[in-house]
Amino acid sequence: LIPLSTALYRLPPVEYLAAHTFFLQKGATLSLDALRRQLVLAGYSAVDQVVAPGEFGVRGGLVDLFPMGSPLPYRVELFDEQVESIRTFDVDTQRTIYPVDEVRLLPAREFPLDEAGQALFRRNFRERFEGDPSRSRVYRDVSQGLAPPGIEYYLPLFFERTAVFTDYFPADTIVCVYPGVLDAIREFWRDAESRYQLLGGDRSQPLLPPQDLFLPEEQFFSALKAFPRLEWSAPDADRAAQEMTVTRELPPLAVDRRAQDPLGLLRNFLGAGAPRTLLLAESPGRRETLRELLEG
Repeated sequence: LIPLSTALYRLPPVEYLAAHTFFLQKGATLSLDALRRQLVLAGYSAVDQVVAPGEFGVRGGLVDLFPMGSPLPYRVELFDEQVESIRTFDVDTQRTIYPVDEVRLLPAREFPLDEAGQALFRRNFRERFEGDPSRSRVYRDVSQGLAPPGIEYYLPLFFERTAVFTDYFPADTIVCVYPGVLDAIREFWRDAESRYQLLGGDRSQPLLPPQDLFLPEEQFFSALKAFPRLEWSAPDADRAAQEMTVTRELPPLAVDRRAQDPLGLLRNFLGAGAPRTLLLAESPGRRETLRELLEG
């Protein structure tokens, strides 16, 4: 599921993500020095205690990792150069939670901050913007290997070319388009162009034009042409037509932990003749929490 505002962003090339993504598996052979180098190359920060995504720490034969995109960090226990166990752990108590067989590590950032990435950024920055680049805080920070706030809006400067969201789709993907996409694209672009006109004159923090950061509607729909597509229409006002609608908006079903029955809204929905319902959890930890609530 991709919100439209996310789908319009230009993304790092697929080959960048592939080159900086790797797997840790239980029982595999692992060189600790090589792992350190690879984590630093992928943009991870070495810390004494791991508390946030993009960090790692090494204590003897234990390696703590907090991969980007993961709800929980992982603790890898080594026996010589073999991965003996991998467990999730709680950042507050530092206690392990449950074991896993493998971990997928994504890059800590969507862009490279190594020497090559800094050099390409500086070259592209000087080509795009007039004036003395050293007066820009963003330029100075990146030149020192730092990632200042808002650096994601300069992502195209780190690459020769960018990707679009469909470049990451498997070849057999079927795209489902929800009603109102075209109107939402145009509203998004009106807001983006308005902000650019308002803030684009600051020479100390120059901005890339919206077309360098986001996909116009023509490019968005062109990117979808390679895939079979289902387009859902909005329900008609006529009740008979509404009954034939494939999708229907859900009522409020949020868990209220302060209520006597936290799942009361969900129970009422399921007890009112709801169709067969599939409940999804975004991680194993969330799944266990949901299971405990349902069993309670």
